[in-house]
Amino acid sequence: MGVDGIRFFGAARLRFDDPLEAAQLHGGCGAWGVIFTGLFASKNYVLEVYGGAADRPYGLFMGGGGKLLAAQIIEVLVIAGWVSATMIPLFILLSRFKLLRISPEDEIAGMDVTRHGGTAYLYQDGSQDMKLTTFNTKSSKMTTDGNGAAATGMGTATPGPFNDPV
Repeated sequence: MGVDGIRFFGAARLRFDDPLEAAQLHGGCGAWGVIFTGLFASKNYVLEVYGGAADRPYGLFMGGGGKLLAAQIIEVLVIAGWVSATMIPLFILLSRFKLLRISPEDEIAGMDVTRHGGTAYLYQDGSQDMKLTTFNTKSSKMTTDGNGAAATGMGTATPGPFNDPV
């Protein structure tokens, strides 16, 4: 099933909405970083950083046994417990007071316009409208939106020292 399967089914079952996948990114990668230390920390680096007795535990795959790995797994579980104990009540309160989500209209229009009073992007042609471009793979020719927009969708380039017409 893998991590993605667990994430998908767990998120769907708990009605967990994380469009940026911040929980997976920060939580998953952070946990892996901690566990990775328990697997691969070399004896020299552990002694250099922490000093102390020469029998200090180090990475499992570096011949140090499983003590450091066990400590790292416990650390990940404690961190997950702490984050859950502090963040679940916060998100419940935010949800109860209707502060967790924006309206569908604001979501479609973009919060830069509806909440912050302007657009977040100003394109090279001075417009605030993104122009879409496509690349035709059969003919290997780029097509634009009709206004000569660049491949990046940033609008028509204006002449300048770095983008003079050829």
